[in-house]
Amino acid sequence: MTLSQAKALAREVLEDDFVLPYFSTEQLAMMKTLEKSICPRDPPPQSNAEANTETNTESNVMLLDGVSGCGITTFFRTLHQRHPSSSQLLQGDMYIGGSEFLDHLSDAFHVRRKYHPKKRVLAPNLVRTLSLSSQKMILVDDLDVLASDIDDYDTVFGVIRLLSEEIRDLKFVISTSSALLQKRFDRYLRLGWRRYTFRQRLTDEEYQEFANRLWGRLNCEYSLSLTAESIRVPEPKFGLDIQDVNRSLRLKLVERFLHQQGAVAALSTTNDLNEYESYVLQFLYT
Repeated sequence: MTLSQAKALAREVLEDDFVLPYFSTEQLAMMKTLEKSICPRDPPPQSNAEANTETNTESNVMLLDGVSGCGITTFFRTLHQRHPSSSQLLQGDMYIGGSEFLDHLSDAFHVRRKYHPKKRVLAPNLVRTLSLSSQKMILVDDLDVLASDIDDYDTVFGVIRLLSEEIRDLKFVISTSSALLQKRFDRYLRLGWRRYTFRQRLTDEEYQEFANRLWGRLNCEYSLSLTAESIRVPEPKFGLDIQDVNRSLRLKLVERFLHQQGAVAALSTTNDLNEYESYVLQFLYT
């Protein structure tokens, strides 16, 4: 492999949207529990790590929250990809009230739009379609509502409440970055709705497990042919924040690959992540 080919491959490793299904053990536990609730008779194959995780999330409506970059969007995408026939993913929309949310839901299930918000009556054809559909888990990622009044924030939750009460085996899993929506959601906890917060930081054990999975998959996916010594996981010198861990591990793998190819003379010793990124990138774009 020439140096220009090695640099092109290294850029691909950093710039591609390759992601792992989950970052932490709590996300794995949540995924396992949700999979069990939508596929109780036919669970997917489990690794040893998956077999040792479990969490109680039995509820028809759940809110997942956490700071940006904690892995919720990746979690939703992975869950939907693993169970496309059992789940429906609604992603990245802003709704002006419950009727627009119903429109999006109707379009996703190919149902003609019809809703009477003042009468609080759901279209029978939508209820019938959702009742008969095998997609009993609706994933709503990054929910947002454009509201002129504080009570408008309840309109989408009102629709979700109607549907979850009308169709007993229908489940909603929601994420939102809106603090107001998160606060309004808490009003529904008395109905049995649940809220779960993903951690932003990994434990030392989770760091090691995540690093081994990430490096092993990247080494195989991009045919880097790194030696066993090169893919030995380093200590978390840049902290345990999920975003920093993901970023630094990819940079470290690329640096070691370039070092093995002779494009980098010496490995960096800096303790600043931004400086480290600049150090690695200078070899890719010069």
